[in-house]
Amino acid sequence: MEPEAAAQIAMPHRSVPAAHAIDERATPWTWAARQAEPGVPSATAKTRLWFYVFLFALMAVPYGISNAIIAVIIPYRMRLSGYSVEQIGLFFSILMAPTYLQFVYSPLADWRFSKRTWVILSAVASAVCFALPEYWAKSNHYSPLVLAVVLLGQVASGLFLCSLGALISTLFTGRARDHAASCRVAGTFAGNLLGTVLALRPEGTASPLTNAALFGLLTLVPALFVLCLPVPVEPQPDASGHIVHDLRQFRRDPRFWITLLLSVSPSCAAGLLGLFSALAVDFRATPGHVVLANGTLGSLSMVLGSMLAGPLSGWGDRRTLYVACSASLSMIATAMAFMPLLSSVYLGGVLIYNFICGISYAVFDVMIIDLIGPKSRYAATKYGFFFSISNLPVAYVAYIDSRCHHLFGVRSVFLIDALLNIAGIAMWAILWRQIAQKQRLAAAAVPVS
Repeated sequence: MEPEAAAQIAMPHRSVPAAHAIDERATPWTWAARQAEPGVPSATAKTRLWFYVFLFALMAVPYGISNAIIAVIIPYRMRLSGYSVEQIGLFFSILMAPTYLQFVYSPLADWRFSKRTWVILSAVASAVCFALPEYWAKSNHYSPLVLAVVLLGQVASGLFLCSLGALISTLFTGRARDHAASCRVAGTFAGNLLGTVLALRPEGTASPLTNAALFGLLTLVPALFVLCLPVPVEPQPDASGHIVHDLRQFRRDPRFWITLLLSVSPSCAAGLLGLFSALAVDFRATPGHVVLANGTLGSLSMVLGSMLAGPLSGWGDRRTLYVACSASLSMIATAMAFMPLLSSVYLGGVLIYNFICGISYAVFDVMIIDLIGPKSRYAATKYGFFFSISNLPVAYVAYIDSRCHHLFGVRSVFLIDALLNIAGIAMWAILWRQIAQKQRLAAAAVPVS
């Protein structure tokens, strides 16, 4: 079989000959040991690879729906039930805690069971925890019991995401891994859109029991497609057999510190995403434009951007591409700060901003999975660590942007967002220069034989 026909997938229970070691810069369809069975046509091998890659877009839909439940459906229902904005804000802050603390419980997904099993178990738990509040919604009462159930659903959803990320890291390499990661992000945005559409249906369209069954099925059924994936060979722990030793080795990679800096820096934090709907009044945007920009078209633009990130990631360094996205967001924000406050400017600016955010989110996912690599025994733990800390800049950038609106007006919001992105780029450049300098000194110190 031609090398082009070999899918970048680790088929179950097969060894990798040393002559075909993993090549991180491999062409799209070459990997290790020509893992496909002898005699399989080239077109069949490519079709199989694309099938496995796009399965991750489908399997990520439940995570997007869970995001919509937390960010859209529950706040919307609470507001209709007479809760104040302050109460809703407190409820939402508590529900977001598992997202920020994902590094605490993500090691569970590396324990005992396979990643495929964890995907199914966490999907079942999420389906139950997110379906029950839909059924209880008929009482219009969000009690501490509802809060506890949804919190458990958030934890299960986080384990689900970490397991998917670990599966991508284990199953793929090269550009196939880039495409799978971007598909995972696109599936999340698609699920978010689906959940939002379901939340905004007219009152009385379906009974609480029907809503509960619908959300439960949408959270569970797509995850079952994990059974269509080949069973990956779980990486074995090293001689120490301890996660601490593995993480110490992990942090010695220079890419770890660059990715860590980009995770906590304001680069591509996209704090404006949470403020665009509130800023619509300043642009005198029509209700139709607000719905399109922050709903249907906005989500679709993010899906398209994330799908584009896969091909873009294969053309150069992923961290450089991420910084380029940050520079693009800075330029868009600057342009919106100086352009007329019109509804058309609002619609165009939000859609372009969302499109670049889709690219940056997917590229960040590619960066994490590329850093973890296919041989990591604790892939879910590492994925959860980076995913949790990457949510911190979203919170502090959104807070700074909102404070500027209160103090200096709407144009200052876009200017400060642009400046924060530039500050993140400057931090990256300084660290990159220091690492490059150390590498040059280390290379110069090596004696020439």
